Amino acid sequence: MGKFMDPWGTHLPVLASVVARTKGPVVELGAGNYSTPLLHLLCKGRRLLTAESNAEWMAKFEKLASPDHEFLRVKSWDDCPGVFDVPWSVAFVDHAPGSRRDKDLTRLATKATHIVLHDAQRHDYAEAIATFKHKVLWTWNRPHTIVLSQSVPFEL
Repeated sequence: MGKFMDPWGTHLPVLASVVARTKGPVVELGAGNYSTPLLHLLCKGRRLLTAESNAEWMAKFEKLASPDHEFLRVKSWDDCPGVFDVPWSVAFVDHAPGSRRDKDLTRLATKATHIVLHDAQRHDYAEAIATFKHKVLWTWNRPHTIVLSQSVPFEL
């Protein structure tokens, strides 16, 4: 089954599982055809922030904006108040450019209870991933997805 799943959506089982078994605010770094509608539906009555750096891409999803679901157009991932300086129950990391993800994993390490990272098998994330106390890797589909935490283990 795993080899037949669209590679752009291989994170869905893990992301849905983490969000469904937690409470509290959720941040999505990078809007996506799979993750944004899923999170929108799962986070009813729960704060969801979708942060995206590509204005054209974000425009595809802004119609989902609601009192629970906010959208933030990011001009620079280095300077986006309200993303890396507040606590999150879940952070989904799948933003562009991919080369930013290792840095942003580190920035979220003390802010997010659980971080879900898509494309986890990329070698440039290995150093950042190694710093987390708790890690669980989902290899059923490729690209892989990993759940990271400094404080709370997660069982898939």
